[in-house]
Amino acid sequence: MERAVVVTGAAGLVGSRLVRLLAEQRDVVAVYRREPRVRHTGVAALVHDLTQPLPQELLTTAPEVVVHLAQSDLFRVFPDGTSDTFAVNAIAALRLLEWAEAAGARAFVYASTGGVYARSAHPIPESAVTATAGPGDAYLASKLAGELVTRVYSERMTTVIVRPFFVYGAGQRSSMLLPRMARLLKADTPVPLSGPDGFHFNPLHADDAARLIATALDRQHSTTINLAGPEVVSLRNVCERLAALMRVVPRFDVLPAQSEQDLVGDTATMTATLGPAQIPVTTGVADVLDRSEART
Repeated sequence: MERAVVVTGAAGLVGSRLVRLLAEQRDVVAVYRREPRVRHTGVAALVHDLTQPLPQELLTTAPEVVVHLAQSDLFRVFPDGTSDTFAVNAIAALRLLEWAEAAGARAFVYASTGGVYARSAHPIPESAVTATAGPGDAYLASKLAGELVTRVYSERMTTVIVRPFFVYGAGQRSSMLLPRMARLLKADTPVPLSGPDGFHFNPLHADDAARLIATALDRQHSTTINLAGPEVVSLRNVCERLAALMRVVPRFDVLPAQSEQDLVGDTATMTATLGPAQIPVTTGVADVLDRSEART
């Protein structure tokens, strides 16, 4: 095998799509935490728990680019999941960076999150000051740590930090935002909104996320890039669209609005360097639903 693109988190919402996309043109090593239900044809698969030191099977691979998409399953669990969260998001990032640099990799891509920013009434550019992790927010702290350690290597190879905003799509974990909203609507449970419409955001379809990250592999200079969708919507907008697809009547519990609650990523850098996102949430949201829910 020639130098390969190594993708961690290969079974994830974005990772599975990215591996499939890259395999059409490149040699790919896909790293899974546990045995995947489906393996990609023509892709070298490696099952490894990234909370542990990197295995010899990976260390003997010649990487061209390393893409660290892996996510701890326990990122919402505090304090019991904190060690796992840091091990995957920060410590594994350091191990991968050390190996990639020593092995002569050209680039390293680290998947952070748009959640590193403080909420704002305006679209947030990459130059904005990142938020400070508060008590119990191990996930944010681990992503900020992962970003910092990635930047340490920015003069040794090209490092690209991507900050995705509210990625969604078919096969997403039920605990994530849009599937949670669909579950509330299906149960006829009022959706809590902060203010009449809830917060505003520009969610990114997983297909767009994979395509944009694939493009980021060829960046020549170290950088940080927001990844966000082409459409700014409110939480009410999204729930109404989901409800229409499910043929249910949405109910809302309107609470007092917070002064700054929106989380909209400025996409000027993304559009200029990687291209625009293409899938609007008003149509892409249908992919969140199970076939039994999205009646036609």
